[in-house]
Order: sequence, then C-alpha cells, then structure tokens
Amino acid sequence: MTMQETGKSSPTKGVFFVIALLVGIASLVLGVIAANRVNADFETANGVEYRWQQFEGKWVVVNYFAKWCAPCLRELPELNRFAKSTGNNIKLFGVNYDPMAAADLAAMIAEFDIQFEVIPNDPENTLPTPTPSYLPATFIISPEGKVAASLFGEQTEAGLIQKIDALKSQSL
Repeated sequence: MTMQETGKSSPTKGVFFVIALLVGIASLVLGVIAANRVNADFETANGVEYRWQQFEGKWVVVNYFAKWCAPCLRELPELNRFAKSTGNNIKLFGVNYDPMAAADLAAMIAEFDIQFEVIPNDPENTLPTPTPSYLPATFIISPEGKVAASLFGEQTEAGLIQKIDALKSQSL
C-alpha cells in the first residue's frame, strides 16, 4: 500500500508546508518592520522613531534651539522642568537647529544636561512647523496636530503650562 492509499501525506509535503509557513511569517514580520520604518515622520537623537499620528489627542511642544544661542541655553533647565512636570500628558521635543554629526549632538545633549528627546536637524525628519528664523522658538501643537501657538524667545515651565492651559480652555 502506498502513502496516498492510506491517506497519509508524504514527509516532503509536510516539510514544504512548514518551510512555506516560516517564509510567510518572516515576510509578514519584515513587511511590518519596513512599513514602520518607512512611515516614521522623524527619528530622535537616541534612535526612537515617531509618527505624528501617535500624538493625536495629546499636546506636543516643539522647541528649536542651538548651542550658539545664549537664550536657548538659558531656557534648557526650564524645559527640563517642564518635561518632568507634565509627564505623559504633554510631549516635549527639542530640535537642534544646526545640522550636526550624531556624536556631536550626543555630546551637546550630555554637556547641557538635556533631559527630553532631541530631534536632529535632518531633511528626512518631517515636523509640523517650518524651521524658524529666530531662536529660541517654541511651537505648541494641538491634539488635532495643528500649530496652536508660536512662541519666540525664552520660555519658562510656568509660562508653557499657562499657555497650554489657556489653549485648552479655548478649545472647549
């Protein structure tokens, strides 16, 4: 009696099925990874990729700064306090104004004790604001993804919280 007559499948068919299944799963996983990589709007200096869509329903603050900008450096401790005090309710990103090698940007982040995520100046990064011509510049992005406020000059933790609270009350 042959295997076909007994209703059993050949070992070759079983191996082929397992290989085909593994190839299919691997293709799916690689496709998801590639789609996420392609769909990232920006990447931070520490390699985390984000899509703006992730922040729907949340307030986001984007602050442009530069190492040569004295007011920018003076406001960094206030921005660190702001980032800590708002927790997960409001996301703060710094954007380094000048193109810089990754190692130089990491050194600057350490030198000035920047405690929030920094986005490198990279044409691959898609931001909801144009690059400002004046620094420091801070943009408040609404939960709908629109620029709700453009602030120029040094900011404080209290001032940013007050401004966001005012914007929240306007949108009610």
